[in-house]
Amino acid sequence: MYPLLALTLTEKECTSIMAPAIRAALPKAGISSCISSVVGHAPTQSLGLDVPNLYTAMGTARTSLLLEHCWQKTPTGQLLQVAIENHVLDVGLFDFIWDNTRFASYSRWCSHHSWIYNICAFNNEKEIALSLHHARLHPKRRHDRALMELASEFLNTTSKLKAFNRVRMLHNAVSLADITSANGKKIDLIFTASSEYEGDRNNFKWPTKHHVSNNGRKTLEYMFPNEQLPIQLGSWILDKQSDWLDYWDWFVTSDGQFLYFHHGPSLWHRFLRRPNSHHSYFGEFLVEESPLVPLLRATVEGDVETIYLLNSSAQQSVRVDTVLESIQLGDLQTIAPLSLG
Repeated sequence: MYPLLALTLTEKECTSIMAPAIRAALPKAGISSCISSVVGHAPTQSLGLDVPNLYTAMGTARTSLLLEHCWQKTPTGQLLQVAIENHVLDVGLFDFIWDNTRFASYSRWCSHHSWIYNICAFNNEKEIALSLHHARLHPKRRHDRALMELASEFLNTTSKLKAFNRVRMLHNAVSLADITSANGKKIDLIFTASSEYEGDRNNFKWPTKHHVSNNGRKTLEYMFPNEQLPIQLGSWILDKQSDWLDYWDWFVTSDGQFLYFHHGPSLWHRFLRRPNSHHSYFGEFLVEESPLVPLLRATVEGDVETIYLLNSSAQQSVRVDTVLESIQLGDLQTIAPLSLG
């Protein structure tokens, strides 16, 4: 029984393991070995034989172990929290993973090779409800929706859902806001490319990536013809003001004179607008530290010679000196966000 907690055996496998012992033990006790398993596993108070059910013992023991170590915050509990949050990213929904009403849906695309997944599967089967807290995914803009929720409405086969989920995880994307242009009207074409997106739209520590085929990428074109969104995304929902610069790649000044690319924590590339042009910029750039002017989030396209500004957001970052002044006055209130990883 000791290694049982670490296993994810199926009910058929558990029955196969116990069958030789039961076939040998029951005749020795004067009981037919062909007796129904319902009677065999029933407690003696109900006139059963109280034969241990290996599958039930394994499933309930796993759940008990999960609750004990997570609530006591043991070293094992910390590892289990990482496994839970990896599963949250794999599922890709805004709900709690313990919600049995959503299990039938997300089990179609998430990985089944997970200890946490098998706990969810067993609890769903046995109608066991958990209220164990974990960090959750949240919408980032008004009218934002989880990508896997949208995909489940458009894709009708498990293979297509799994392919789309692999593409989503390749780009470290959770919701529409992650893959939409700065103005919230269209899908950013960079997410239909064959290579992994190199920017940062969140600070999650994502699980190991899987092989991605072209079928998953083509799904975006099927879900959003002409890259247009049926409902435009609204203003951003930020946990803290610094997220505005940390979780986006391209920015433009409010007067459109300069374009910025966020290349690292404190490294920026600044591009100058071409003369007599409103939307094109030189491909050459200057390297500088974090800009002090307010910036709009932007979506661009182009090459090493010319970069074109496609659109920008209505919101903009506040000036750095304004933030510092607010901190000195004690008027700025911050709330620590939940983070996955």
